[in-house]
Amino acid sequence: MPDIEPNRGVWLHNLAVSFWKLFERTQELDNLEMAIKRGEDALVAMPSNCPEKATILANLTVSLRTMHGSTSDITYLRRAAICAEEALAAVPQDDPTGPVIMDTVAMTHLAIFDQTGNKKNLRFALQLGQRAATEFSDDDAGKWSILNNLALLFRVSFERTGDPGNLQTAITLGEKALQKASDQQPATATILHTLSDAHQARFDRVGDLRDLDMAIKRGEEALQMTSPDRPERASRLKSRAHARQMRFLRTGNLNDLRVAIARGEEAVAMTPDGHQELGNRLNSLAISFELKFKTTNNPEDLQSAISNMEAAIELLDKSHAKRGLLLANLASLLRVKFETTGQLEGLEMAIELGQEALRTIPDDHAKRESALVAVAGLLFLKSESNGEWAAFDQSINLCIEAANLSHSPPLLRIRSAVLAGSMLPARGKWEEASRITELAVSLLPRVASRQLSQHDQQHLLSEFSGVVTMAASLALEAGRPPLDAVKLLELGRGIIIGLRSGLRSDVSELREHHPRLAKRFEELRVMLDSPYKDMSDIEAGGDSLSAMRRRNDRHQASIDLDEIISQIRLLPDFGHFLLPPSVEELNAAASDGPIVLINSSGFRCDAFLIETDTIRSIRLPKLHHPDVKRKVDSLTSIRSHYPSHQKTRDEMFSILEWLWDVAVCPILDTLGFRKFPMNNNWPRIWWIPTGELSSLPLHAAGRHASFSTDTALDRVVSSYSPSVRALLHARRQIRTARNLMIDHALLVSMTTTPECSNLRFAKNEVEKLESLLPTTMKRTRLEQPCSKDVLRGLEECSIFHFAGHGKSHLSNPSKSSLLTRDWQEHMLTVEDLMNLNLNKGDVPAIKQYYHHHHLSACSTNKSHSADLQDEAIYLVTACQLAGFKHVIGSLWETSDRYSVEVAEEVYRTIYTLDKAGDDTSISLGVHKAARRLRDITSLEHERKCTNPSDSTEHENEELESRNGRVLKSKGKSKGSNPLIWAAYIHVGP
Repeated sequence: MPDIEPNRGVWLHNLAVSFWKLFERTQELDNLEMAIKRGEDALVAMPSNCPEKATILANLTVSLRTMHGSTSDITYLRRAAICAEEALAAVPQDDPTGPVIMDTVAMTHLAIFDQTGNKKNLRFALQLGQRAATEFSDDDAGKWSILNNLALLFRVSFERTGDPGNLQTAITLGEKALQKASDQQPATATILHTLSDAHQARFDRVGDLRDLDMAIKRGEEALQMTSPDRPERASRLKSRAHARQMRFLRTGNLNDLRVAIARGEEAVAMTPDGHQELGNRLNSLAISFELKFKTTNNPEDLQSAISNMEAAIELLDKSHAKRGLLLANLASLLRVKFETTGQLEGLEMAIELGQEALRTIPDDHAKRESALVAVAGLLFLKSESNGEWAAFDQSINLCIEAANLSHSPPLLRIRSAVLAGSMLPARGKWEEASRITELAVSLLPRVASRQLSQHDQQHLLSEFSGVVTMAASLALEAGRPPLDAVKLLELGRGIIIGLRSGLRSDVSELREHHPRLAKRFEELRVMLDSPYKDMSDIEAGGDSLSAMRRRNDRHQASIDLDEIISQIRLLPDFGHFLLPPSVEELNAAASDGPIVLINSSGFRCDAFLIETDTIRSIRLPKLHHPDVKRKVDSLTSIRSHYPSHQKTRDEMFSILEWLWDVAVCPILDTLGFRKFPMNNNWPRIWWIPTGELSSLPLHAAGRHASFSTDTALDRVVSSYSPSVRALLHARRQIRTARNLMIDHALLVSMTTTPECSNLRFAKNEVEKLESLLPTTMKRTRLEQPCSKDVLRGLEECSIFHFAGHGKSHLSNPSKSSLLTRDWQEHMLTVEDLMNLNLNKGDVPAIKQYYHHHHLSACSTNKSHSADLQDEAIYLVTACQLAGFKHVIGSLWETSDRYSVEVAEEVYRTIYTLDKAGDDTSISLGVHKAARRLRDITSLEHERKCTNPSDSTEHENEELESRNGRVLKSKGKSKGSNPLIWAAYIHVGP
């Protein structure tokens, strides 16, 4: 073929394309080398002004980039970079091939970034990718590829910078690409893989389990569409292995771990030696074996993990951007080995590797935090092994650095802050400990972000049980004012309920002055306050584009709402919008009586007293944190023996006396409540206990001996609240002309409940209440209803009385429930009640006096999950969030028989005071009922002691005395039964 042949360049280029296609089919590098050689020959043969030059350069760029990926030879990537720049410069203006060439150049810069970590390459790639997507015709069948590559670029940008907006954009672009691909199977598989990785990244950042499930589902679909001999299968296998690892860590499902190992081994097996991605795939396999070792304790699994990680590092050049991350992983594995063997030389090697990793990973890298924590843990172990304070101090400093990385996920930053906060006191650095744990508390609301399901929110927050109480104690130890500690307790407790109630806040003032922002806020809150279960269930075929779009819209709405809230807070008079109460609001909350927060931690125990003119604290030196747990366990044991015998009653009285001595008595004395009130002018007090203290009956504490007034019941009327914020939220409900006298009562009785004991007094209880309600009040009675009937009735009522069983869920408090006729199939759960918004609409508090009674054989203010005590996710708080201003519930299982007494006393009090249904009457009714039951059970005990033969006859009979007269006994005695009268509580203003 003569050199002067004018078509020689075209022929050579066509030959290069043919060799490329042959390589794609065979994966033989000789064919790829020939594609490169013929492409370079074509460039030499082409005239400098040839219009096809840009396309030839772009194709050559792809071949060179692929050769680099297959061999890890950096020279190919450098040559690809040169060709990419020349291709971009050679594109004729308005040439239709321009967007494709820009896309090629963008992906080349992504490959350079992957190798070097240079953010300039990533930024340039994003710019070009966006230009390509904008200029590429929407009608072109190849648009899916441009959109898919741009989605990949945004996902990588997120992983480098931590910007959640980039991840949202990646998922949106992926969905658009999927629509464009239609039924093209290879294209669909590619896009599903891209989307799977994006959902995986969002789970890693946000913690939405449905994202992880979707990542696995879409990834498996992509695998099924990928032939076993296709090279891209290895990449998809590796991604699926990572997703399974994460789900194993989240759910503990061993099958996920087995699949992760199998997928990882297959990915490594089909990756040729020298391939650029072999190191990443070995790293992933090593992590799977580490997880397996932690399950089996088999040393062979740990050695497999270490060997694979070492092999992965060996494959990477010392300048490779990912080498530092792998070094940190190896250091973590060697730590596990040290903890297994105790060999100090292994620990020293791990520290050296970790420190080398930190020198390599950029300070602003989104994954630097994990390396910092890994090295911090190693240094802490070293200090424990040899008592070296220098290593201990280095460990603290690394944790502080990790906690302050603003681009890292909040979950990881909190972990680092808590580690630092727990170590700093050992060095006497109380102020530093206080500040770093304050940072941890400030990040907690960002962990339980609004777009998550309640189950995900609970899972994420449960890890940090005790952090808020620790931070409050450290604030006092650092000499900070009590107000600072109270602010921490308000910010870090009741986060889930706080987020939901914030979405339901009254925005009438905002609407009046800033209608545009108010309208946008309301649009977003409607989306985020909708039940998460309305989002299509993946397992039920929810993988439709419309369902995915709704789920993605929810994530975007959360980002948008945060931005809107930030804008609102910049406005005059709205700087405190949806923030915890200010000092002025805290003082105002105590207008009807003092508010007492009791905080218990391993450092100290204190009570914070909020009054109208001051916020102060008193130390509780007799209250010790370990004792609280022991008393709660003792109470649980006592309840399990119900109905109680004298021994269990004595144990119960012992708890009440202990509670009085260590906490309640010093608090009441400090507040000036030292004796029985004169003229029945009862002072009110609100209790806000933290942690496991919330399981104890503060309102019933005391020495209940004959004629003693050393009891809370004989000095104050007690109410409870999850937080000051919740109390203020209830009080802020707009007052209307309506009241209980003209409202609607829903009265539910469950005499029989499947799989539960019969409640023979439930129907009688409801009948008694009906007789006490005003004749003008509309009422609806439901006997043995199903869950949907109750939910429907709740929409129309202002009083809800439920006489039936309740059930506390052992591990998930949002699944605690009221038991209706169909509870086995359709439970009426805490989550169902929280999803109700009975005050929705332009007048958010039209049903001001919503009132809930739950007075039968169940516990309504108890959660078995100790890790979520400070979230206060109970049936009573769920009812309050739904719109009930006042809620009456119980701390533990209550008596069917005596619930009638309580209900009658409460309603009689409500409707006989001058201001029927006001805040005072309801709490006073509960207070009087408790005191009445204390007297009744004491009289019964005396009767049994006087006439033992008569005790069984009346054991299960109703008392005839229900006319409201105070039953007189010879005085209080330990013959009464506190398991009966100490259970009932009032929650509300």
